Amino acid sequence: MKRIHFIAFNIMAAIFIITAVLGINGCHKNKSQTDYNILVIHSFDSLYTWGKEIKEGINDAFSHHNLSVKIRHFYLNCEMLNARQEIDTLSRLLDEYTYDPPHMILIEDDQATFSLITSNHPITHIVPIIFSGVSYLNCDILTGYNNITGFECKRDFIACYKLAKHIIPNITRINILTDSTVLGQSSRKEFLKQWQTVSQTEKEKIKIKFIPYREMKTFRVLYPFYNASKGDIFILPKWDFIISQFSNISAQPFFTVCNEGIGENITGGILGGIFTLPYQQGFDGANLAAQILKGEKTITNVPLQYHKDRPVFDWPQIKRLNISKSQLPENSFIYNIPIYEKYKTEFIIIILTAFILLFFLIFLYLLEKKKKKRIQIRLHNKQELLEQALQVGNFHTWSYDLITRKLTFDKHFFQSTGLPLTENYKINRISLIRRIHPDDRRNVYNTLLSSIYGKDAKVVVQFRISLNSPDEYEWWETHFSLSPYISYSNAQIYGLCSSIEHIKQREMELIVARDLAAKAELRQSFVANISHEIRIPLNAIIGFTNLLSDENAFTPNERQSFIKTINRNCNILLKLINDILELSKLEANTISLVSEPCNMEQILELVYSQHKMRIPESIQFSI
Repeated sequence: MKRIHFIAFNIMAAIFIITAVLGINGCHKNKSQTDYNILVIHSFDSLYTWGKEIKEGINDAFSHHNLSVKIRHFYLNCEMLNARQEIDTLSRLLDEYTYDPPHMILIEDDQATFSLITSNHPITHIVPIIFSGVSYLNCDILTGYNNITGFECKRDFIACYKLAKHIIPNITRINILTDSTVLGQSSRKEFLKQWQTVSQTEKEKIKIKFIPYREMKTFRVLYPFYNASKGDIFILPKWDFIISQFSNISAQPFFTVCNEGIGENITGGILGGIFTLPYQQGFDGANLAAQILKGEKTITNVPLQYHKDRPVFDWPQIKRLNISKSQLPENSFIYNIPIYEKYKTEFIIIILTAFILLFFLIFLYLLEKKKKKRIQIRLHNKQELLEQALQVGNFHTWSYDLITRKLTFDKHFFQSTGLPLTENYKINRISLIRRIHPDDRRNVYNTLLSSIYGKDAKVVVQFRISLNSPDEYEWWETHFSLSPYISYSNAQIYGLCSSIEHIKQREMELIVARDLAAKAELRQSFVANISHEIRIPLNAIIGFTNLLSDENAFTPNERQSFIKTINRNCNILLKLINDILELSKLEANTISLVSEPCNMEQILELVYSQHKMRIPESIQFSI
């Protein structure tokens, strides 16, 4: 049965290799054509905190290459399993992909890498596998595999020691935490191998102590951490969750050569070390996988590579051990550093800029306030002058709200008119219109409408209004206009009003004086005319009377004619005197009219006789 199973796997492997080669060489260049299935195997459980950074690096790498991938993350949880259990767990996982293998397998860290390769599962021979974050790679287990490559982490103990020495110059003892596991023993050998490269002086000066913490009893295991001397440092070849129980009770720093146990929101008690960042670890593996899937590289031709290392520190441990940030190398990466510490220079620049800006704004505010104060003083002075001018000229300001339909007057209006003072100096429009003379209301209303609807920009209207007594009207005049507005709701009419009663009285006096002057002029003209009219009959009477004094000069008929002329002119003179008397009665309005019959011929002869002396000779007049 097992043989049949093995043959089936070989056939499936051949088919998969052909398909993979074709796919790798040409079919995976377009994201929109294929979704790649990626299996990512993590060494630890799903709660290990630096795994989040690894996943971010993986996602960013595939996004960078514009590949559409379906990623499954599997967590081995190696700390709870022995070597045999790890292999069995991974074998069961790969059995799920017997008939539908993934396009690529990514492995994170040593434990999952070692267990997956040593499982010798058929899929491990046909699917491209890339491991990352492996510190202690046993190259012997890669024998027979041409589909596996990856990235190693440099477990550089000497670089870690030099980093510690950069912070703590007087190191007297290096404590290496180790255990009896394969990785523990490998790390011990690796450290001793690297330590041989340091100078003889340092070897003599610095003591090396290996602490097998898992084989020690509770009290004894706490002693080297709690009673560490000032020149002690601790170096972790690999991460163990128990370490955090010891590191936080020690006054001396813990360093590491792996990227486990230190990261965002991790309280592992590790000060720092030289290693690859988890994000970089995930990005490197996924970036290489993307290049292989796109056909840019072939996995059989990709050699083993090293991740890029850098100094990494944990901010809470820096503060706990009273280490200055200036003691750290310039290219250091610091986990859990507060944002104000991470961007301290930027914060200082921002604060200084904000302070300068605030100072400038305060300066502008004070300058504007001073300017505003001067303007207010000027405005107040002008307002005082205006009020004085209005009071001297007996003018009053008013406004009309088109919404509330109320007029607002100044306080002086109520004082000068004697009207009762109202709230906010407002008067209802209806109550004010009722005080206007009935003959003037229509004119006032039409003028107001003309201003509202924009027919007249500036309006002047005169009207009579009763302010004190209902029967006593006083002449007033108002000038007003509609103010510019955005909407009808804030439209206002502003105006000035004043009493013109004294002007109207003066106008009446002028009219009376004009009439009197006209009458005086008429009287003067009348006197001039009447004197001329009186002189004519008087001259006739005097002339003919003188002629009658010479009795021998004229015949009796002529003398009789002269007497008739004298009598006629006497009647004319009497008539003029009667007319003067009648005019005086007319002016005194005491004239009385009498209706009686008249002889038109006599009247015409009388008129003719009165005016014949002034009739030119060329004009003939006959009755």
